[in-house]
Amino acid sequence: MKKITQSERNTQCLKHKLLSTFVLAAFSLAASVGFAQTIEQKNALRKAKSYLQHSGFSHAGLIKQLKFEGFTSEQATYAAAEVGYKTPKPTSKAKPKAK
Repeated sequence: MKKITQSERNTQCLKHKLLSTFVLAAFSLAASVGFAQTIEQKNALRKAKSYLQHSGFSHAGLIKQLKFEGFTSEQATYAAAEVGYKTPKPTSKAKPKAK
C-alpha cells in the first residue's frame, strides 16, 4: 500500500470539500429556479395549465378555482405565478374623508 503524504492528504481533503460545496450550490440553485417542485405544486401547475387551455381565468379566479379543487393557497399561488400571472399589488380602497 502506498503511503500518502500529508500534502496529498490535504489536497484530497480540499478536493472533497470543493466537490461538496459545488454539489450543495447546484442543489441550492436548482431549488431557487424552480426545479425542486413538490408533487402538489406540479399537480397545481398541471391543473392551472389545463384550466387556461379551456377557459380564461383572472389571477384571482384561477387561484380561487385551484383552491376549490383542494390545493392550498400557497400551491395555487405558485401555479398562477408559474403560468405567467404576476401577483397583483394590493390596491388602496380608502374611503374619501367626510367634510
